Amino acid sequence: MSLTTTKEEMTQVSHFSTLVIVERGTTKRIKKEVERLLNLYGDHNTDDPKWDWWQFGGRFSGSLDGTDFRANPKNYNTCTICKGTGTRTDFAMVTPPPKDLDQWYERIRQDLPKWYIYQVIGKGCNACYGTGHTLNWISPVEYRGDILPVSAIRKDFIPFAIISPDGKWYQRGEMGMWAIVTNESPEWESTAKTIIETYREGFVGVLVDCHT
Repeated sequence: MSLTTTKEEMTQVSHFSTLVIVERGTTKRIKKEVERLLNLYGDHNTDDPKWDWWQFGGRFSGSLDGTDFRANPKNYNTCTICKGTGTRTDFAMVTPPPKDLDQWYERIRQDLPKWYIYQVIGKGCNACYGTGHTLNWISPVEYRGDILPVSAIRKDFIPFAIISPDGKWYQRGEMGMWAIVTNESPEWESTAKTIIETYREGFVGVLVDCHT
């Protein structure tokens, strides 16, 4: 699992990782402060919003300590398209419909990512690669490692954006529709590391999945 927000990850429908840094406290207090800071940049509070939806961890869950949330069976659901069989038979919503069904099935099976924890059990399904299980990208189970003392965060973790305890927003670039990023800062990696290092003692980093 990448510990930075790569271009491949950013193409996942304009999602980006944000590290919100707050003072240490109870989990309840920490989450409340994260919500307060994020609300400063919501589309309902500013003319220059940074997000229209967010959640703790999300598809970047585990990035702070290098844990791959995709390896947890609890983050998979039975595929609703093939009903867990691994073979899709309803093509009413597939555009264009496959002309050579056997060839279509074969291509789907070959697309199975190496990190997928389930193996192909059917002919093929473009929702689950023929495994009968789909990864829950949207709301994986809550992972305690998404809230860590800043000192415990892996030093090679570089988020797309950071909110500091004083409410300032820092970002790699301007995230737009379809994950198109403009005005990227060539110094972002060093800038991010400097900000994180500033709050290494006495502060907590909270990983947030933002959408715009």
